[in-house]
Amino acid sequence: MELFNSPDFHHHVETLMKQNRVPGLSIATVQGDDVKSIAFGLSSVQNQTPCTADTLFDIASSSKSLTAVAIALLVDDKNSPQVQYDAIMSELLPDDFVLSDDSHTKVVTIDDLLGHRTGMPGHDDSYMGLRAARPDNPRSITRNLRNLAPAAAPGLRYIYCNMMYTVLTHLIEVQTKQSFGKFLQDRVFDPLGMSSSNLQPENAKARGQGYRLAKGHIWDKKTSSFREIEPADCPESQGAGSIITSANDFIKWIKAILNREDPINEDIYQGLIRPRSSRPAKNRHKKENTDRIFYAAGMDSYWHRDHAVFGHSGDITGFGSRFVFLPDLKFGAVVMGNSSGTNSVAAQLFRELIEHVTSPYHDPPSPKHGNLDNQGRNQHEALTQTNAKQRDKGKGTADKTRKASKGTPRETGKTSNRNNLPTETTKKQDLELVSYTGNYWNPGYRNMKVEVKADQLFIDATDRSMGFTACLEHQGDGLLFDTHVRDAFDTGAEILRTKFVIDNGTVVRMGMDLEPLVNDLIETSIFQSSMMTLLVAALLAVLKFTVASSNSCPVITQQLSDPPYENYFYSDCNTDAQVVVTSPLPDSNLSIIGPRLIVAWPAGNSGICTFFQPQSEKNGTLAVELVNSTLGSPLGVINREDKDSEYPFVGVEGVLSFNTSANLTVAILGSIRNIRDFTEGPSILNPTIQNATNITSAKNGGVLVSRLWLDNITTTNLVLEPWENKDSIMTIDNGTVSFGAGFYRFSTSFNYPQLKQLSPQQVINNQSRSLTKQEPSQVRSLSFFSYTDKLLAGGWRFLTYFGRDTMIAALLLEPVLSAGNNSALEAVIGAVLERINRTDGSVCHEETIGDYATLLNLQKGIMSTAPGFTYPMIDTDYFLPVLMDRYFSALPSRVKPLLSTKAGDVDVENRKLTWGNLSYINAQKIMNITEAFEKDQSVKNLIQLKKGELVGQWRDSSYGLANGRIPFDVNCALVPAALYAISNLAKVPDVYPNNSVTKDWETIAAKRAKVWEDNTLPLFQYNVSVDTAESRLDDYVDMNTFYDGPTHADSLANYSSSGRVVDYAIAINTTAKPDKIAITHTDTAFRLFLLNSTNDEQLTTFLNATASAILRPFPAGLSTPYGIVVANPALADNKEITAGFTNSAYHGTVIWSWQLALMAKGLERQLARCLSSANESDYTPAFCKNDGVHTALIRAYNHLWDIIDDNSDRLQSEVWSWSYSSKGGYKFAPLGTLPPPPGLGSGTESNVRQLWSLTFLAVKRNKDFA
Repeated sequence: MELFNSPDFHHHVETLMKQNRVPGLSIATVQGDDVKSIAFGLSSVQNQTPCTADTLFDIASSSKSLTAVAIALLVDDKNSPQVQYDAIMSELLPDDFVLSDDSHTKVVTIDDLLGHRTGMPGHDDSYMGLRAARPDNPRSITRNLRNLAPAAAPGLRYIYCNMMYTVLTHLIEVQTKQSFGKFLQDRVFDPLGMSSSNLQPENAKARGQGYRLAKGHIWDKKTSSFREIEPADCPESQGAGSIITSANDFIKWIKAILNREDPINEDIYQGLIRPRSSRPAKNRHKKENTDRIFYAAGMDSYWHRDHAVFGHSGDITGFGSRFVFLPDLKFGAVVMGNSSGTNSVAAQLFRELIEHVTSPYHDPPSPKHGNLDNQGRNQHEALTQTNAKQRDKGKGTADKTRKASKGTPRETGKTSNRNNLPTETTKKQDLELVSYTGNYWNPGYRNMKVEVKADQLFIDATDRSMGFTACLEHQGDGLLFDTHVRDAFDTGAEILRTKFVIDNGTVVRMGMDLEPLVNDLIETSIFQSSMMTLLVAALLAVLKFTVASSNSCPVITQQLSDPPYENYFYSDCNTDAQVVVTSPLPDSNLSIIGPRLIVAWPAGNSGICTFFQPQSEKNGTLAVELVNSTLGSPLGVINREDKDSEYPFVGVEGVLSFNTSANLTVAILGSIRNIRDFTEGPSILNPTIQNATNITSAKNGGVLVSRLWLDNITTTNLVLEPWENKDSIMTIDNGTVSFGAGFYRFSTSFNYPQLKQLSPQQVINNQSRSLTKQEPSQVRSLSFFSYTDKLLAGGWRFLTYFGRDTMIAALLLEPVLSAGNNSALEAVIGAVLERINRTDGSVCHEETIGDYATLLNLQKGIMSTAPGFTYPMIDTDYFLPVLMDRYFSALPSRVKPLLSTKAGDVDVENRKLTWGNLSYINAQKIMNITEAFEKDQSVKNLIQLKKGELVGQWRDSSYGLANGRIPFDVNCALVPAALYAISNLAKVPDVYPNNSVTKDWETIAAKRAKVWEDNTLPLFQYNVSVDTAESRLDDYVDMNTFYDGPTHADSLANYSSSGRVVDYAIAINTTAKPDKIAITHTDTAFRLFLLNSTNDEQLTTFLNATASAILRPFPAGLSTPYGIVVANPALADNKEITAGFTNSAYHGTVIWSWQLALMAKGLERQLARCLSSANESDYTPAFCKNDGVHTALIRAYNHLWDIIDDNSDRLQSEVWSWSYSSKGGYKFAPLGTLPPPPGLGSGTESNVRQLWSLTFLAVKRNKDFA
């Protein structure tokens, strides 16, 4: 530009620089292809370094234009189809992008962020700089949005918000798996030849360009001289600022946008210049007949003499920048300088430059530019009209519950309603200054420490990105203070309003006017050694979950409350974890319940467990809570590469609050099995494990608890450190960690191979996909337990393979589970087949993996990490053929692909075999073991527990069968069902080999199944007279310690058969002593669900007895308000049995969710046999025509479903119980909160989610039987 050669221009620029205290200035212009640049003054006054057009400046908010370019490139990238301008941010950044108003979260788009129309004000004092103990970064900035109040609903108006451009960089990093700096370098700087441009000044220094960095300058009026400052890294504000560039570099991008040069194509250009929001023009523009200023993407736009003008400015302490371009004239310019006066100079120069280039074009633009101008005019006019409509609409709808303030300046204080905080009439003079001091916490603004300094209340907030200090000056007699704020560079002051809140003579809260556009003061709550008042609504939630399917690494979180246990689930592509925080309730049994933190990982069935105690207070006073923070809501992910480890360290982190000083007394790291041994056993620590646990001091005043596993490779780490509280120090004394009340960050991680989870969409079949929206919580839980190679039993205690659990769950969930290759159903079947014992065909009950497997191997004298497999159960073998039969009958095409799979990936003992070989070995075992009973239907030939084992079916606690050895469910239901299944499978090609052993299985197995079906039930049947039963009920209520309510003896006569109570023993004692153990139970459901008996007399009696047991209230029967109990010993007439089957026994008078589902489905299946449409033959069971029995069955079905519906909120739990008092009646009780049965050292804690407790996804009430 010839103007640069004019002495008058040089003089004019230098005069402006002097007037505005600008030491150095660079200018570059472009017109068409002609680029010119010039520089004036000094880049460093102290060093007298000349400023050039290649001098590097921090361009502050002018950086937004390049952030917008980066987003536009991503939108244009075919590899990122999910990233579009109208894409919902919360779907692209699930769990991270969450606003305080859920309705806002669901609608905010990329366009809203680009156009400053999210409704979120700046909250500039909320984010922490590098001076902070815990600096913010783009992800933490994003995650903190949920803790910050909006000023308006999204889309209503332009509200400038720096942090939203930082959020956009987090989006870029998540979507591209690159740092924002790397993306800018590869996709913007390098293609444009901007070789001197960097993100952050330290990167410029690292590239050898530090000598070209301009120093920032602040004019000191007192000394009439400049103070110099170094440009500083601000990762917490990348995208909103932090780009370091020169005039010669920046003009290259302006030239590219004017000429559509790579990487700027027409689509990208149109996306950048499209107006998104508008605001009224200020006086200067109004004088030029411009009424409104529009915001496009990282740029303002307006009209001057029929020419569209685009540009942006940047201003940060010590630096300034401004650029402008006029597309139709192919003209652009940039000005950069090293003081805050730069923009005053640039504004004057740009007015003159724009006037200079537009003066020849007073007439309408030439036709070749008309399309842009007309299109631009139309877009701007349309946006103006849209904004007007939205403003009008917003007055009555979206914004009616949050009336935005008028944005009065900070110095003038706030509108009167901000002073209406509830306070006592306590006057200031009644309190000493020290009464106001302390650490004040707000989840969005973090910790604010008030102290006394020079006889004034003082706040040092220089740890913030835009740091400041504040002196509080009292106003009048109340609790209001003028807060004199000075920035970290002491360049000026402003006055904020501060107000304290008193409760019972104690200061509990402080409100500060930190955000002018938010209607309320930013409140912080003080925490002290004796109390902690939290903003509960902002920090805690009873139930929440987040998921997104469009993200390449979707995050699924869920919080489930089961007081005194709070459960949090986190899953993404890096790790899966469950966190359980235990905090005693006022009525908790403190001998059982204490403050505790558990983190459990499915990978390796691993975890950590820490126990806490109050330091000086009595037990029960320490409360522990997991709160929302910038780390997560409340959990964030840990994913750290380590050069010395094959696998990254992965895990979760969050912030715990402690209401009083505490000690960490016990820490167990490694295997969940070790944790269970301690919590469920005699509380004895394993020295092999504990001696390897190290507790050391860590940075930030925290501690590191770590343990190297027995494999000498894997390490589990727990870091606990003060959060936003520099003054807190944690001490270690003889293995006990002590710390004060407050907030503490915990971080848990380990370097172990992770499992590949099935997403909610992958675990449910296409026909049932609607469940992801109808039952999102259950589907997310199902996904958490589902992996490509196995399904897990439940959390937190059983995050590993359990054969029986997964097969029962699969049978009940079959209608909704995914099928086919890589499906949930094949994960179940494949996991079972892989772990079969090749020597005898037994199906594995439980696998032992991870650190516990190594421990057991060492105990055997073997140094190995190989997994172990247990085979104590007798029931699990029989579920496999039943499940295979149902699966292959529906999908015969999957026989060959599944059964030809080579075994041995998990159980190396099964190498050189296929899954088909193993299924055949299992079937042979069943055929062999069931043969004797076909020949002689006596008790001695029934299936009994294995020698040396105390348990053998699902009631696998020490007293689950009351010491019986021959269980009802295995013999009366599972064996005949498995034999029928083998008969069916024998008909299907390629399931079993075609040889002399199998050639007659089709007929032999079916015939044998019928023998077992018809001849086992009588061996377990017993009956007592109603009178005898009533007497036993009286004795039962008298002798038990947990129920003193009515016997409900009248129901015995109402629900009996000819004056006798007919029932079926839960088990037979032994073959030598074949006594029937007379416990009423729910295992009858197995027979209802698995068999369609045709022995009418037997079937009718069985159904009537089952229905009667359900219809009778406890203790006469099974029904309680919370469900049907799985075992009731009331009629056993045995004190020992009564003592063992309590409301706290794992398999006692408690309720199991999956048993409710099994019984409901079993009753439905039998009732369906009476429907004409259900009968494939002419056979209709006799009970269908027996009005008494059929009616009782329907009543039992509906009574059961009524109870199920009443307890719908707890159906996904593993097991629960109840207590009873004569005054209050029944009361719900989590199982682990009740005292254990006699002889047991501790009770059994229930899992908040259990795989087979999710079966109500498929089991629904059948209205045909209502």
